[in-house]
Amino acid sequence: MRYATKIEECRDPSDYMYLACAVWSVGYSQPNRRNVYDGGETDCSALVSWCVRRALGLNASQLPWFSTYSELTALAAHGYRQLRPAQVQPTRNDVLWREGHTAIYIGGGNIGQASRTENHDAGWNGSKPGDQDGGETNIAPYDATRWTLILRNEDMAALGASIETGDQEGDNVALIICPNHTTTQYYFDGTALHAIGRQSERDAIIKAYKTAGRDLPTVHWKKDEFNALQTMLKRGA
Repeated sequence: MRYATKIEECRDPSDYMYLACAVWSVGYSQPNRRNVYDGGETDCSALVSWCVRRALGLNASQLPWFSTYSELTALAAHGYRQLRPAQVQPTRNDVLWREGHTAIYIGGGNIGQASRTENHDAGWNGSKPGDQDGGETNIAPYDATRWTLILRNEDMAALGASIETGDQEGDNVALIICPNHTTTQYYFDGTALHAIGRQSERDAIIKAYKTAGRDLPTVHWKKDEFNALQTMLKRGA
């Protein structure tokens, strides 16, 4: 799975989280939590709010630097619904929450988080800015037992899924197909057809391809052409 390594290349919350945790040197500090940049400092909730805000194209007045105590209300205002880890698997860009801590599921079984100071604790303030030992902000395996809620924005989930599909399938043909016998549109990723349920899903897929420097053509097919593709895909399943 590929992630952006430059801020201008970031496509979604997971790219921003990976950049902060795996590329930049960002330390842990609650007093200096808004200093999210290479060589800066943050805490768990400020880092999540920064990643989500940048991906949604919002400013700090639209999505504030929330704490874990105000996070649920702040994210609900931007379409995030609450799910239970015991009932669903996380998808790329899901926000993870428990009392006192939060992170983002970045896909591939991993999370990104700001979790401790350089003193190897969850203390209030690190002594120096920047990540002093490579673990103040970090990528770690997902463990469902450690989280109370999964917070999911469907547009961000669709964007994450389209990015992962693009990463896995490289230069395979990809289209949005509009059959002339139905109002339903379909995303064809080169190996499978996916019905597009909402306009926001279509927009998210197109945005992901544009961000990656690729065009995603929209084509209008006759019923027999579309049925022929479905038959071929079923035969190869």
